[in-house]
Amino acid sequence: MALMVGQEFAGYRIVRVLGAGGMGEVYLAQHPRLPRLDALKVLPANLSSDEAFRRRFTREADLAVRLDHPNVVDVYDRGENDGQLWITMRYVEGLDAAALLSSHPGGLRADEVVHIVSAVADALDHAHSQNLLHRDVKPANILLTDAAGPSGNRRVLLADFGIARPILDDTRLTATNLTVGSFAYSSPEQLAAEKLDGRADQYSLACTAYQLLSGSTPFANTNAAALIRQHLTEIPPAITTRRRDLSPRVDQVLHRALEKDPNHRYRTCTEFATELTAALAAHPAAPTVAPPPDPSTVGHQRTQGAPASYPQPAVELGKPGPSSGGAPQPGQTSLPPISPGVTPPPYTTHGTAQRSNPVVSYQAHGGPQNQHRQPSGYPSPPDPKAKSYALWSMICAVLSFPGVCLVVVGFAAAALAVFFGLSSLKIAKARADVPPAQHNRGLAIAGLVVAGLGLVWNIAVLIAALAPSNL
Repeated sequence: MALMVGQEFAGYRIVRVLGAGGMGEVYLAQHPRLPRLDALKVLPANLSSDEAFRRRFTREADLAVRLDHPNVVDVYDRGENDGQLWITMRYVEGLDAAALLSSHPGGLRADEVVHIVSAVADALDHAHSQNLLHRDVKPANILLTDAAGPSGNRRVLLADFGIARPILDDTRLTATNLTVGSFAYSSPEQLAAEKLDGRADQYSLACTAYQLLSGSTPFANTNAAALIRQHLTEIPPAITTRRRDLSPRVDQVLHRALEKDPNHRYRTCTEFATELTAALAAHPAAPTVAPPPDPSTVGHQRTQGAPASYPQPAVELGKPGPSSGGAPQPGQTSLPPISPGVTPPPYTTHGTAQRSNPVVSYQAHGGPQNQHRQPSGYPSPPDPKAKSYALWSMICAVLSFPGVCLVVVGFAAAALAVFFGLSSLKIAKARADVPPAQHNRGLAIAGLVVAGLGLVWNIAVLIAALAPSNL
């Protein structure tokens, strides 16, 4: 229940409402003892009553209090009042990146995006080093102060650390309070209920950068099931198709950060931000007409490499150029720095198991065997039916709820969800030599759980509809 202006909650006096969303309401509140206004977030009652969520909330809030970083909104206190969890944070006078973007529908200037993404990336890497994930990086959680800092730019702060998010797991679906707005930035492994590390936040930051540059998210869809499917299986459109003043290098950087397999992304968020900064400093490639081939070289031309309109790197792939320090310089068009034949080490902060998906291999003298490789699937299972059935199970399960379709069709959708979910699990069980995660086992189980909830809901609606006839 929303709090009223002037009402007291946990000793705080409510001054005004700052915002509301799936994770609760945020209020500007007067501190009970100090002459200070704080941002008070009150979590929904249904989450506050969930014992597993409460434990995670307490753990993450305690970790967030210890974060000391100039780009992180300070967490002050946490507690419970009348059965509802709450947390207080520093009140930042300004606006969020989503509000800023609303006045620039075609995207922000490149230098503004660099300023925002670099600050958020630094904050995320600091949190990851403290064993804390954010799991909800998006423009609405990026705050920009009204007052400019020493550099003349607004100070950028990442908010909502310490707010435990409902997650999907193998036993039940607890993502009730996640909105379509959050799904638009969620990583494939987050949607498939797999173990997460800092690269999940990197994926969300890349989605945010994509929107800040173009005005829209990589997958613009108002349907949650469609968004889940797109994040799991589809390749985002190149950002240069939406904003032609950008270099193709930006496409390459975002392409890597938005890989379905975390092992193919950048090692850290800061590395992604550094690459994006260099790419945005590069000039867009001008259209060129390829000259006629030299007769003396016919039959000896290279069959691989970048198009004529995109110049080849001036240094050998995987090695820094002179005085580059390993980071690409503005205008340099080399691919992300990967040592030949070596897979970048994954995050180990949370003990996440490494994936078995191979990365692109390198030839001894010819660079990568496929400079324009397509992103790997998520995951890349030996039997594609298991993954497909798991996905259809979740989609049908979501469609089984009334309000999306008729009750009769809801029963049919729930039945299909059960069929696809059980079929996926049966295939996965038959392939004991393949890790369950590669068959999307978690998604299949989640689909069965949602289908069960859909059946119960449809039965309840049907009983309610027939009840008057029995009077």
